[in-house]
Amino acid sequence: PGAEIVLRLGKSGVVAGRLTDATGAPITEGRVHLSPRTSDSFPHGASTDKDGNFEIPATLEAGKQYQLDIEFTYRKADTDYFSISEAGVYNRATYSHVFEYTGAKDLRQDVDILTELDNADVDKEYVAGVTSTLLLYDETANALEFYQDHLGETLDCNLPLSIYPFWPDRRRKFEIDSGRGNGTLSPAIVLKPDDSTFDNPVHSQYIIYHEFSHYAMYCIYGKKFPESAADKTGTVKTINHGGYMNPSTSDSFVEGFAEFMPAIIAEYYGNPSVGKGGGISIEDEFMAW
Repeated sequence: PGAEIVLRLGKSGVVAGRLTDATGAPITEGRVHLSPRTSDSFPHGASTDKDGNFEIPATLEAGKQYQLDIEFTYRKADTDYFSISEAGVYNRATYSHVFEYTGAKDLRQDVDILTELDNADVDKEYVAGVTSTLLLYDETANALEFYQDHLGETLDCNLPLSIYPFWPDRRRKFEIDSGRGNGTLSPAIVLKPDDSTFDNPVHSQYIIYHEFSHYAMYCIYGKKFPESAADKTGTVKTINHGGYMNPSTSDSFVEGFAEFMPAIIAEYYGNPSVGKGGGISIEDEFMAW
């Protein structure tokens, strides 16, 4: 174990603040860690509430720098539901906000991440990456909260769900097991670069809702997808997106659910045109062929 880290001041206090995302909306249920800037440890931590507020009890030493590491992991009631990775790597994305403690006024640390970056000497590529991470977090949180809070479904199978954005050489998909769970199932959503940038916000929103809906169905059906006897024993093998070539309608049901639910989720959040850039709208009518 490493050496104990002590944050000193004349008296203890509470570092409090509010986190906001790329649209100015609160970053809900996000993880926040407080540490001395020279340390790699996170001795103090908390999660934001539904309004993006956080409080971290700590004792700080005047004249020293500290950092708030904002981890894009959705934690509620001590359960990590999902995390966003940095571009093209398997980790948990973070953003560091640095401040110097000079007195009681510095116990208040509101962090508007994009405004902070606008005033910092950082390259455009980094800003674009952080912006994408914020938007991915926001839309994944929207999908999770729609299923859990609005529909009352419990999505707690094989947590946490990992979101892996900006993979140019991989297929966009939901994976039951990413193979990164050290022997336990580790579900993940893999996204291609054009899904991750939000250059087309409607398209990216649809992709997140679509792939998350695969995860939701997998959980709702008891850690499996619906299938028929023909899928299990038939001589014709089921092909994802195979449509009429498949031995049953099971795959069409799975994909139809993931196509339909983004329209419902978007309608719930006040964006009924989500399908116009890549998904469907509940106002559209489709012929089977």
